Amino acid sequence: MAFIGKSNGSAMEKVNKTRVHHEVEWTYTVFKDDQLNTILQIDTYGKGSRKMQGKISQSIQMDRESALRIQSIIKSTFSDINEK
Repeated sequence: MAFIGKSNGSAMEKVNKTRVHHEVEWTYTVFKDDQLNTILQIDTYGKGSRKMQGKISQSIQMDRESALRIQSIIKSTFSDINEK
């Protein structure tokens, strides 16, 4: 599990080894931490051929601050996404 916190994420430049991964099932949960901050957790589940089906493979948690940073990255990457 990973919490995307105050550290600055940075872009990595990958040339030849980048590939699209297999599509997997995912869920999300919204909850409050001990200080009543809203936390978004995204869980992914491994490929269908995985030994333990239905087991969470990876979890990523983020608070409002880190969600805003990721939102900015998404908007700059997919410039055709409009705010509503």
